[in-house]
Amino acid sequence: MSAVTMKRLTMEQLDAILTLQRVVHESLDDPTVLQPLDEEEWTYLFSKSGAIGLYDQEELIAVRAYLMPPSDDPDHLGQFVGLPEEYWPGVAYHEISFVHPNYQGNGYQKMLGEALWHELEQTDVLYVCATVAPHNIPSLLDKFHQGFLLHGLVTIYGGKRRYVFGRPLRHVPIQTEETTSVSIDDVADIADLLDEGWKGIALDRHDGHVTLRFARIR
Repeated sequence: MSAVTMKRLTMEQLDAILTLQRVVHESLDDPTVLQPLDEEEWTYLFSKSGAIGLYDQEELIAVRAYLMPPSDDPDHLGQFVGLPEEYWPGVAYHEISFVHPNYQGNGYQKMLGEALWHELEQTDVLYVCATVAPHNIPSLLDKFHQGFLLHGLVTIYGGKRRYVFGRPLRHVPIQTEETTSVSIDDVADIADLLDEGWKGIALDRHDGHVTLRFARIR
């Protein structure tokens, strides 16, 4: 496999983005873990923010996008991570990301994530939010690796349940008072912990078991 190259994506690459998105979505055992964007949604995203991609020679193999949402959006993710409304204009979303199934397992999502942080550092963004499907383990690992905290479980995107993550753009180390772990399958128990103010801090895998680790944050 040849070395990959990273490029800033524009509307000119929309057909390639939609094609890759379809290939990835159709390859999933559980298609609900990825909420594809249609052409209109991608057009809106490029009008407000942007995306970066990885290429293997001339083939687009991975995409990661971000969005500067309108601060008056009634479903603004800032409310789910405890941000006062006056801070919402400084919030960006980690939007959709996907990697061609033939290229997964090479750390490309992490590579794009690091590039995205660098890009956001050149803006006025102060805080970043993201949503992840409850059983999308690669994306959960990705968010925790990047220093996000799991703040809530909400129903959005036309009735789909999603975890809401958030972190300041410039990462601040956290201090925990106590921790507990819950199976990733026990969504009801996870929801109860989140309602009680616990924050998700890590995903652990041991002997075939996958658990979410929670903490009370000082």
